[in-house]
Amino acid sequence: MRSAVIVLGPQMDVIAWNRQAEELWGLRSDEVIGQHFLNLDIGFPVEALRTAVRDCLSGRAERAQVVEQAVNRSGRAIDCAVSVSCLVGELAPRGVILMMEAVAMDRGGPPADGQRAGREATGLRVVDGQPTDRKQRANGEVARHDPPDDRGA
Repeated sequence: MRSAVIVLGPQMDVIAWNRQAEELWGLRSDEVIGQHFLNLDIGFPVEALRTAVRDCLSGRAERAQVVEQAVNRSGRAIDCAVSVSCLVGELAPRGVILMMEAVAMDRGGPPADGQRAGREATGLRVVDGQPTDRKQRANGEVARHDPPDDRGA
């Protein structure tokens, strides 16, 4: 497995951090286990995952994908694709699985083989294959908004 895998508990505390996460971000598992994910100082803007993680934990979404610019442990700029998936147990979300992977940085050409729609620009959040924020894609198209949430956060 080449992806960094991070498992978060229901309070967004880190409960698993694999070797690839150590290699990507430069923090050992014993440094992050038990820490609140949004408090981690890694080269990825973890705040960009807040909504996707909360949507999974609340049951509003089963999965999402976020692509952001980041800086890996060696100081190299990367585009980092994060797949957010619910960890469900006995009919309720028990946590979230984050799979992080460095992807080829877009230089204006067509996406490389194996890249999924939505990886065309950083900051684009994709839920079930549909863009859900206002960020502009590399091709100039503007993604749609999330619908207003009247259920409270």
